[in-house]
Amino acid sequence: MPLPAKEPMYCAEQIKIPPALPDILKQFTKAAIRTQPGDLLSWSAAYFDALSAGKAPPVKNRFEATSEGKHITPGLLSVLHKQLRSEATVLSTISKRNGLSCLFLVIG
Repeated sequence: MPLPAKEPMYCAEQIKIPPALPDILKQFTKAAIRTQPGDLLSWSAAYFDALSAGKAPPVKNRFEATSEGKHITPGLLSVLHKQLRSEATVLSTISKRNGLSCLFLVIG
């Protein structure tokens, strides 16, 4: 039975880390902690797709404790508003009335 090919060995001088990578990973980590996505892999793909397209990533402004993400929170509505405002006509922005948060959009 043939032995598996050995992986090449690298030393620190051979590994080039892009200068922007540490900051990108730091911002991503903070966003993931604040947003607490239910499906981290899908959310991560959406996050980096938005960044590469120059759009606002799906990130909450602050952490919101909910019961397993089953509720629509003001933070989630804010994320939707940021993501959809360039692709939709905003009829009414997020408002709090009688303890309810609302966002009315017309997708066109």
